[in-house]
Amino acid sequence: MQNTYSMTDETAPVPSVPAKPVHSIHVEDVLIWPNPVLKEHSIEVVEFNEELAAFCASLMLTMGVNRGYGISAVQIGNLRRIMVCMVDQKPELMINPVINEKSDEKETNWEGCLSVPGYHVLIARPKNVVVTYRNMKNEEVVLNTKTLNRDSNHLTPACIQHEIDHMDGVMFTDGLSELKRNMARTKVKKYLRNKRHAENQ
Repeated sequence: MQNTYSMTDETAPVPSVPAKPVHSIHVEDVLIWPNPVLKEHSIEVVEFNEELAAFCASLMLTMGVNRGYGISAVQIGNLRRIMVCMVDQKPELMINPVINEKSDEKETNWEGCLSVPGYHVLIARPKNVVVTYRNMKNEEVVLNTKTLNRDSNHLTPACIQHEIDHMDGVMFTDGLSELKRNMARTKVKKYLRNKRHAENQ
């Protein structure tokens, strides 16, 4: 998910990389819609090891370099239930996240997505959620977004829901009208064209 105020999060910290990683840690390419991998369902993580730690570091680094507000593993082609979301202005790693509760009250926000660059749409979602997940130490963490500082975490509940949707093969483009889907396609094509142009400079 992209930061939906400035569309880029210039204040988002780029996670540091360990000096001597056991496994390779690097920036991954983000899959661009309508890549069919984005419609696949992700599976739970069962092994917590050095390979997972390196992968999670790469995922966080990829989000930071792309100035994202959130990212899911499927967006870099890995079908594990892993995501990163900004919490208290820091990237929070969430492994096997499950939403246990959603508030009845809804809130509408502009949402973007690193896999649909350049396009944003208003989406109404529950204003708050309670999510349970594992950290890298395989410890259970329970986060109730209602307890967070609203000023610095305004987009966090929507981001959590957005990224978990990704794990279930759901894109925010799925519910769009054909007109808006065509607009999204145009934005993505323009992004890819500009990216190729910049790479050829």
